[in-house]
Amino acid sequence: MIWHNDDLLEQSVDDNLKVLQGLHRAVSGLRYDITRRAVTADGVLQQHVLRGQLPNGRITRIEEYLDSARRSEIRKAREALSG
Repeated sequence: MIWHNDDLLEQSVDDNLKVLQGLHRAVSGLRYDITRRAVTADGVLQQHVLRGQLPNGRITRIEEYLDSARRSEIRKAREALSG
């Protein structure tokens, strides 16, 4: 399961992979810069910076704790590409 701080919900791995596939369609040059990873009693905590470029050329930066305003821009770009 993957927990997101912006909605406080858990997401299955399969559902998360679907989101990531959409993200790859909407954002070019995606790369993860892992800044921290720690094993905890109930799983693994990873903090990373996700870098990429939206179709309009704007560079975005998304960290593990998502800025909900940026998430909206990515969703709109993904929807625009999927028609």
